[in-house]
Amino acid sequence: MKLSKILLIVSILVSTLTACSEVKTQSQTPSTLSDLPENKSSLSETKSFPTTVYISIYKSGSKKPQPELISVQGDEDILMHVNDWKKDSVSIIPPSVEQIDRIYVFQYDYEKNGTTTAKYYMYIIDLEGNDYIKEFQYSEAFQNTTDKKQILGQIGSDNWFKVSPRSKLLEP
Repeated sequence: MKLSKILLIVSILVSTLTACSEVKTQSQTPSTLSDLPENKSSLSETKSFPTTVYISIYKSGSKKPQPELISVQGDEDILMHVNDWKKDSVSIIPPSVEQIDRIYVFQYDYEKNGTTTAKYYMYIIDLEGNDYIKEFQYSEAFQNTTDKKQILGQIGSDNWFKVSPRSKLLEP
């Protein structure tokens, strides 16, 4: 009985600490457009790795706000290598809306000198299993819609990169 009470208390403490750290992270200001890379070399030259990555997906028919948070990655081994899959990316025009299977939003949080900054990436997978990514400035315009044409119209067709292999963030 004592063991179950101790486990309950530890569980509550961990949950509370996790919730408090997420609130701090969400209240931080995202990066500005001037911080975004303009070409492949700046995309692949990220020197540090994020401390946390939030993975969201646009789901048609869901009653939850869109994009829907599906995972939070904090495993240091994965985060140390999270930029590696971008290194061999190729600049490309993304597939047509009809060819897109899934659309994700990756939020990379970086901490430096006690300040957290966020970078956002739109990550799409087409019907043939190809993966594409674009860094973008996240705004309310990307919320509460699952209309692929609207989402891609707002993000534009420039500065997309075809990536291979698939991001480790999407592994089970």
